[in-house]
Amino acid sequence: MGLFFPGVRLAVYFWRHEGGAMVYKAVVLFLLMAGSVLGENVRRPGNDGELRYWLENMVRHHDFSPAEVSAATGLDEGSVAAALKRFGISGATRPDRREDAPLRVLPYPGGRHPRIGFLEGAVEPQRETKASVFTPWDPASYVVIDVPEAIWSNLGLTYLAHTHIDTIWTERGVSLPPLEWQQHPGGRLSLERKLSNGIGFGTRLEPFGNSLAMEMWIHNGTGKALTGLRAQVCLMLKGTLGFTQQHKANKRFHGDYALCHDGTGKRWIITAWQPCHRVWQNASVPCLHSDPKFADCAPGKTVRAHGRLWFYEGEDIEEELARLEASGWRDHPVVDISEVEPDLVIPPLVAGKAGPGKRVRVSDPKDQTPEVYHVLYLPKDWQPGQRYPVIVEYAGNGPFRNRFGDVSSGLVEGSRLGYGLSGGRGFIWLCLPYLNGKGDANVSQWWGNAPGYDPGPTIAYCKKIVPRVCREYGGDPNRVILCGFSRGAIACNFIGLHDKEIAGLWSAFIPFSHYDGVRRWRYPGSDWKSALRRLERLAGRPQLILNERGRDGSSFLTPTRAYLDEHGAGHGKFTFMDSGFRNHDDSWILRPSAARFAAREWLRAVISEP
Repeated sequence: MGLFFPGVRLAVYFWRHEGGAMVYKAVVLFLLMAGSVLGENVRRPGNDGELRYWLENMVRHHDFSPAEVSAATGLDEGSVAAALKRFGISGATRPDRREDAPLRVLPYPGGRHPRIGFLEGAVEPQRETKASVFTPWDPASYVVIDVPEAIWSNLGLTYLAHTHIDTIWTERGVSLPPLEWQQHPGGRLSLERKLSNGIGFGTRLEPFGNSLAMEMWIHNGTGKALTGLRAQVCLMLKGTLGFTQQHKANKRFHGDYALCHDGTGKRWIITAWQPCHRVWQNASVPCLHSDPKFADCAPGKTVRAHGRLWFYEGEDIEEELARLEASGWRDHPVVDISEVEPDLVIPPLVAGKAGPGKRVRVSDPKDQTPEVYHVLYLPKDWQPGQRYPVIVEYAGNGPFRNRFGDVSSGLVEGSRLGYGLSGGRGFIWLCLPYLNGKGDANVSQWWGNAPGYDPGPTIAYCKKIVPRVCREYGGDPNRVILCGFSRGAIACNFIGLHDKEIAGLWSAFIPFSHYDGVRRWRYPGSDWKSALRRLERLAGRPQLILNERGRDGSSFLTPTRAYLDEHGAGHGKFTFMDSGFRNHDDSWILRPSAARFAAREWLRAVISEP
C-alpha cells in the first residue's frame, strides 16, 4: 500500500493476505500515536516569526497542550514552554472576534488529529489542505475543513491528504512535498499544488459574516483528457462544541446540502457544492460531506467547482434552506452581494445642520445654486474641537444597472464606500459632486459636458470644499483619504491628481473598480501617457486598489497590475485587493467580508502613519 513510514507496508500486507484486520488496526493506531516520534508530520518553524505565528495559532486559538504543540513542531515541551513565556502567549489571551470581522479562518496546525474516530482511515493527516473555520457563536469552537481530502480521476486516486489507501503516487513510491496555506489579508486562504504529471489543483477560501465561500479548480497539464473528476471535501466536527455526537441522528441531507445540528437543535452547520457528486456522513469521525465533481477537462484547460459553508442559528431550518437556495449561490462561483446580509445601513439623507450621526445635503450658500451640492456625514462619535480623519468620495456613473442587479445612481448621495470603510465612526465622510461645464449643476455622467468633459469646475469645487470641511468640522488636513467607485475610482487620479494643488490634499487613495490610464474612455486625457503625468503627482503615497472578481474567479486587477508594473514604479505604494464579490456595485462594503476587514486595517494603518 505504500504508507510512507517503516512497518506499514508489512502491516497492510498482513491484513490483505492473512485476514488479520484487528492486527492491522492495532499497528496503524500505534503508528498514529507514534507519529511525532516518526516525524512524518512534524513541521518545525524556520524562524522566530514562524514560531510565534504557529504558537498563537495552536495555543491561543486551538487550545493545544504542550504535547500537541510538540507533536506539531518537533520541539520538546521545555522549549515550547520557554517560547510561550517569551512571546507572552497563552490560551487565556485568545482574541474575541471583532464585530466587523468575517468568520475567523486559520490554517489547521496539525499535532492533534482532527477526527474523534475512524483514525485508521486517516493516518498521518497532512495539514496543508485543512483549515479551521471558527463558529460565529463560540470563539473556541471550530470546524476543520479538509479541502480537498481526495481527488479522483480516470487515472485513479490522484491525491490524498492523509495515508489510508494507495494513490497513483504511492504506487510509484513518490511522496509529495509538504505545502502550507497562502494567507491573504482579511483571513483569506489559498493553496495551489502542481503534480509531477502536469496536473495542478488549487483551493480558495473566502470568509464572510456567517459563511465561507470555497472554490476548487483542477488544471490539466497532461497530454490527454481527464475524466471522472471528483473530489472529497470533509467537514470534521471534533472541535465544534455541541456537534461531536458520533451518530447519524443530528445529521441530515437535503438535495446537495449536508447539515448537522447541535444538541439544542437551534444551531446548524450547512455545506453544499456545485456541481455535487454526493452527500454523506461518517458518524464515527464525525464528519459531513457534500463532495464536488468536475466536468471532463481537455489538455491545457481548467475546470472548477464552488461550494459554501454556512452557520445558522434559528428555529426554522427549512426556511433557512429555502433562503440559501433563493440566494442563487449555485449560479455564483464568486459570491454575489445578495448572498451576504448587510450589517450596515447608511443613514437617511436629511435637511438641516450637520451633527453626529447625521448625513446632510449641503449647498454652498455663496454659490446660490441649489443644483450644486455635496453630502456631509459627521461620525456618531463626533465632538466639537476634536480632530478626525476625512474620507472624501466620488460616485460612479449613472444611472447604471446590469444583469446581476448591480446599480449606481450616479448621484453624490448614492455613494457608499466611505460609510462602509468607517462603519460610521471615527471619520468625517464627505461625498463630492462632479459639476457640469458651467459649474452650476451636478452631473451623473463623467464631469463637465460632452464632448469636452471639462473637469475644471469639479476640481475647483473640490479645492474649495475639502479645506472648508476640515476647518469647520475638525477634519485633519494631514489625514484626508480620497476614494471612489467606478467613475470615482478613475477620478481618484484624474481629478485627485489633476494638478499639484489638488494633489496636495490627500494622504492616501482607495479606488474601487477601474483605474486611471488602464483603458481609454470618451473624455480627453484618458490615454495612458496623460494618466502617467498625473500618476507622477502621487509622489510615493499609498493606494489601496480594489476590484470585483470575474465570474469565473479571475482577477479584474490584472490589467491594473500590468499598467502599474510597467509605468508606476516609484510613484506610489500600491496594495491590490479584490472585493471577494462578483458585483460592480459599491454596496459590498456594507457587508462583512475579508476584503472589508482588510481594507479597514489598511486604512487604520495609513492614518496612524506620522
